[in-house]
Amino acid sequence: YVRQLTEADLEDYKALRLAALGREPGSYCSSVAREQAMSEDEWRARLTNPDGALFGLYVEQRLGGLTGVVVDRT
Repeated sequence: YVRQLTEADLEDYKALRLAALGREPGSYCSSVAREQAMSEDEWRARLTNPDGALFGLYVEQRLGGLTGVVVDRT
């Protein structure tokens, strides 16, 4: 199933995001080092952004995939 991630999902989101960056570095506009250096507040801001949403794909109650959207208000 798919559902929107919340602050309660912070640790699972962070772990999966860092793992994905490590496995497929060419697929992202960031790096493991850059995101490992982010503060907890920066990670949390991604999950609480009023102009976007992050969604998790769950397989057998375990976070297995991520996608997100951001509204460009310019």
